[in-house]
Amino acid sequence: MSQGKPSPRKRSRRQAGGRRVKDQVVETTSAALALGAHSGRLVIGAVLVAALLLGVGELRTAASRPSGSAPSAQEVSTVAYGCPAFVQRGAASATTVAVSSVPGDFGDGGAREVVRLNGANPVASLADAPRGTWATAAVGRRTRAVLVDASGGQAPGTVAFTAAVADAADGGGSVVGACPRPAPERWFLGAGSTAQRRTALVLTNTSSSPGVVDLSIYGTAGEIEGVGATGIVVDPQSSRVVRLEQVAAGESEMAVRVVVRRGAVAAAATDASSLGTAAAGSELVPAAALPSTETTVAGVPAHRGARTLLVANPSDRTATVGLSVATHDGIFTPTGLETVDVPPQSVSAVTLPANVSARAYSVRLTSDVPVTASVRTRIDSDHAYAVATAPWEGQAVVPVAMGTSLRPGGATLLVAPDGDAAAQVTVTAHDESGAEIGSAEVEAKAGATTSVNPFGSGGVGVSAAQVSYLTVGSQAPVRAAAVYTGRGLAAMPLHAAPVREAAPVVRPGAP
Repeated sequence: MSQGKPSPRKRSRRQAGGRRVKDQVVETTSAALALGAHSGRLVIGAVLVAALLLGVGELRTAASRPSGSAPSAQEVSTVAYGCPAFVQRGAASATTVAVSSVPGDFGDGGAREVVRLNGANPVASLADAPRGTWATAAVGRRTRAVLVDASGGQAPGTVAFTAAVADAADGGGSVVGACPRPAPERWFLGAGSTAQRRTALVLTNTSSSPGVVDLSIYGTAGEIEGVGATGIVVDPQSSRVVRLEQVAAGESEMAVRVVVRRGAVAAAATDASSLGTAAAGSELVPAAALPSTETTVAGVPAHRGARTLLVANPSDRTATVGLSVATHDGIFTPTGLETVDVPPQSVSAVTLPANVSARAYSVRLTSDVPVTASVRTRIDSDHAYAVATAPWEGQAVVPVAMGTSLRPGGATLLVAPDGDAAAQVTVTAHDESGAEIGSAEVEAKAGATTSVNPFGSGGVGVSAAQVSYLTVGSQAPVRAAAVYTGRGLAAMPLHAAPVREAAPVVRPGAP
């Protein structure tokens, strides 16, 4: 943040319907509570951290993480996912959930529980599948979400995904996404609450204690005071759908901040579009990274038309954002888009012209105040989002076949190394049993976005019809995404499977 300049006056929050109300401070201690609330087991350490944090209310950003000694990485002993069905209004579109785990020697024992919500109906085909196998199950139209809970030797490397072909009433597009884990805070950009674009939040409580969620909503004209946006209760081991048209109606572009004030809640967002009475696409909107002064939107799909860049600025100052684009050929700044000003506590939509590039690319943003971002790509009958993500190392899993919801073929991998060095990426094909049946080594150039057809020339060497899932491994930090074009358009940012994760550290002298 630059020094010496006077800060502009805070913008007032706008109540849904147009009336303005006074600014309010949103406080949260959910980071500590969510650490211990898994499966209802609140540990003493989480309560202690929560007590230390009481009274400290702030907007979290990537730059506001505690400094001091680096936390140690430990093998995960428990992991939970809330896999949303694609639900907008009434019954859900037919949805398939997949569960697997990356290869590795993680010991014996442990358990995996999988239940449909609401109702807690077990899904034995997913719960009882051996480690490493690719297990899928249709979840039913009355299901709101599927809770996946792995512990002990079953936890490290366990991943879960959701896919659907949306009904015409739900946008009619292709949906593929990673199931979210509980987190203290999530950001969703590109939400809408009009007749043409509507977004619903699917909030899944993975614990046996009640969850409480607050929403902060930013529109193009400032922050919006939504109806019933705070104190949203999610019952234990249940899922609740919050339709944004009932919270902040009539908004064409929104950024939604989901803060878990109590409990362990996994948040997802379903998005549907229409043109008149015709379906115009659907997507499971990925969560974007926390606001930061430096961020990268990786995995923008190839497209010959324009895209829309969405930038959210939750601060009380205007953000001056510099843009650059990394294509296959390198980095450049598009003419006329050298900088973009984003007003305080708002979201701005910026057209990225078709002549920026018809190929896949990444967008790098630098700002004088923390922001987060996404890019929406629209084709004739569908749309997809690429979002700001953090770089990762390790192994990520890419679904290839998920019953009738995702047919093999039409998948492309997009990889962008973090930093100034190229990354060597290993792409491995696995069949339903988890066996490796093909692989390829790919060099992703530094300062560029590399597009990989895993089933084309130089790919894994087997046809997509033989493959259930891919693993993508990198020992250097990368950002990556999978783009699906078999039935419309869908995009999914990749993240390393949870094998070893940092343990929380309480700093001496912390307030």
